[in-house]
Amino acid sequence: MITLRRSRLVRLALHACVLLQSFPLAAEFPHTLDELWADFPSLDKMTSLESEVLKEWELDGVVCRIVRYQVGVFKGAPSRVAGFYAFPKGGSKLPALLELHGGGQSASLDSVVMSARRGYASLSLNWGGNMMSLGKEIWSGPQTDWGKLDATHPPQRTKADHFAGPFTPDDYTLDEVESPRNSNWFVVLMAARRAISWLEQQPEVDASRIGVHGHSMGGKLTTQLAGIEPRIKAAVPSCGGAGNLTEGDDVPGGTRPKYTPMQLVSMSDNAYIPRITCPILWLSKGSPYWQSVVVKLDEFVALDPKVTAPLANWQTVSELSVSPSGSMIKDGQKVSLSGLPWKGPREIRNLRWEGGEYTQRNNGLAPVNSNDLQLNFNDAIQRSLEQEKSDRRGR
Repeated sequence: MITLRRSRLVRLALHACVLLQSFPLAAEFPHTLDELWADFPSLDKMTSLESEVLKEWELDGVVCRIVRYQVGVFKGAPSRVAGFYAFPKGGSKLPALLELHGGGQSASLDSVVMSARRGYASLSLNWGGNMMSLGKEIWSGPQTDWGKLDATHPPQRTKADHFAGPFTPDDYTLDEVESPRNSNWFVVLMAARRAISWLEQQPEVDASRIGVHGHSMGGKLTTQLAGIEPRIKAAVPSCGGAGNLTEGDDVPGGTRPKYTPMQLVSMSDNAYIPRITCPILWLSKGSPYWQSVVVKLDEFVALDPKVTAPLANWQTVSELSVSPSGSMIKDGQKVSLSGLPWKGPREIRNLRWEGGEYTQRNNGLAPVNSNDLQLNFNDAIQRSLEQEKSDRRGR
């Protein structure tokens, strides 16, 4: 059995096992970021990832896989995270990308295929625990399984949101005492750090060139991973991970979350940002309101270098995604660009593409027609609205 080194205070307390190693019982918890992560490198090195390839196929020179690995054993049960992995066939010494999806979302096959076509090995982590989609078909095989924890988002087995809430213990937390390890940010970040270890073991990956990107909650995870993980060489967080305002900070329109001192030093981005040493690009929206965006074909570069402008259709264009999130909450109510009360998902269901008709490229498994695309978009909007309601209840 591997035991943790003693901190400057007392031996750390856990009922659970982390990374297959048993934590000894005690009465205290980590008080700083250094204490929180002090033993991860040695535990990670000594613990098998139990890597699985659940499905493999090829798509136009890209090797696609559904994979799963073990994060650790918590409260006697293993926690396993699944994801999509893709790389150019025959590639070697490839730079690698880790993608961390946003709240309520799931791993993206399209994203890793797009990255593979650009010369990367790419892993999209399905940390939220939602079903993984192969386009029109839902993957029916083994999915992410957090065991006796619930780091899913939105929560699937417990009413408590351990991303937004305090460190209070319950049946689905890591510690039996109030502890920063009871935050799901810690648990998912541990899974992300283990994902870096998984990428390092792939024969086609250059372990010295691994980057990370993510949106919204994935943006926050991206920032924190860049701050705590020296193996990350570049990071791009989007609409998340920019830190929290504290007393003395004066930003017009900014709000200060009601974090405890313990949350600020262990869960907030503020604790991680000063530690970032790799290049990082923060992406953020220009307005808190919904905006109309017109995109034309001649503004894109074709994925296939043999295709020359002007482009005839959307099939050969660099991937474009629309995320129905980031709306404005004003006086406790969702509002539209005009400032009027939000009437529901129907207000933004119809998209019009300027300069060409959008055609979904076949992903090699099941074609997606225009009606399916519209249904998927409607469903994404509805889930966005439901998630906002859940977030407001958690505040």
